[in-house]
Amino acid sequence: MICSLLRDRSPSDSYFFCRVDTGRKPNCEGYGSICYDPRFVGGDGVMFYFHGAKDGDFALVSDDQLHINGHFIGTRPPGRSRDFTWVQALAIMFESHSLEVAARTVATWNDKVDALTLRWDGKEIAVPVGTETEDGYWRVVTGEGREVVVERTDAANSARLRVAGLVEIDVKVRPIGEEEDRVHGYHLPPGDAFAHLEMQFRFASLTDGVEGVLGQTYRPGYLSPVKKGVAMPMMGGEDKYRVSSFLSTGCVACCFSLPAAPAETHNGAVQRQLPSPVAHDGKSDDDLTHINENGLEYHFLGDAKGRKSQIGWDTYLRTDKGGVMLDHITHARRRVGPGWAGTRDDARDRSPSARSLSCFLSATALLRSGVADNASGLRRCVVFRR
Repeated sequence: MICSLLRDRSPSDSYFFCRVDTGRKPNCEGYGSICYDPRFVGGDGVMFYFHGAKDGDFALVSDDQLHINGHFIGTRPPGRSRDFTWVQALAIMFESHSLEVAARTVATWNDKVDALTLRWDGKEIAVPVGTETEDGYWRVVTGEGREVVVERTDAANSARLRVAGLVEIDVKVRPIGEEEDRVHGYHLPPGDAFAHLEMQFRFASLTDGVEGVLGQTYRPGYLSPVKKGVAMPMMGGEDKYRVSSFLSTGCVACCFSLPAAPAETHNGAVQRQLPSPVAHDGKSDDDLTHINENGLEYHFLGDAKGRKSQIGWDTYLRTDKGGVMLDHITHARRRVGPGWAGTRDDARDRSPSARSLSCFLSATALLRSGVADNASGLRRCVVFRR
């Protein structure tokens, strides 16, 4: 919101005039945009579609210091082989923090009613509409000194999110209208306007190995695999970029790791400082499981020969007392033994050395530990190589 002091013929005729800066809205044809069902324009300028899955969560960007997930909503009319999908929410994760922006579920759409919701570290935040006496933004500085700003770019349903040194995002909430529903044959169920996000990203410091549905398109020399010359060029990768939950940073190709940090609460889940990895002799899976009193379970994986230079580890969170291991939190790239280092290709490596690793946790050991009642929540471990 921009406010200006306007003067007529005398100071007594002065007044404030406020207007919305309409130039700060997502440009759905611009680089780094995600709109519609969902239609992407990558960092390479190539347009493609990525459908994901209804009620699924996917890594849009995964880099050393930044991870962004998208939550997909959708519907599948009778007779169709796939879902119609839209991005309903974003989770921006960095350092040990999370910033969430989402479109609220509404039955009937009204442009003047705000359907934009925001959460910082799990707690809902309110962003005021700017006036001559009140700024139209919310701001915080993290303990690491990084400024985070959320600013309204319209009286309702539009905002700009900025994480200093990492990313700036313009977001807008919009519904699926009756005419759009008819033309595309969505056959949306009544009582839901399917409010979703249009967004455009501007990144400040991505690495050359950035991953994610959108992030991969920012790599130097990236060549898009989508088919050219067709109306709807499709991008695959659901298997590589699916995450287990909205705030999870673990996927097959993800490369973001939460830093070790003091205990903080995010959406009721306690995350505590991670211990240093320890090596084992590779004799049995039972030796790989270590439990501490905070409800975090640590698994240290080595190959059958017990080579300490090839050990990776994953962290899982116990969701309730005596509960099931449900959510993959992070994988670590830590030096464990001489000559060992994680690589960004870790999860995709198919070399004999990587295949020799014990890549799955032992359900027997997990059940025996008493931490999990069943093994339904087990996730794939991350493979490391020299």
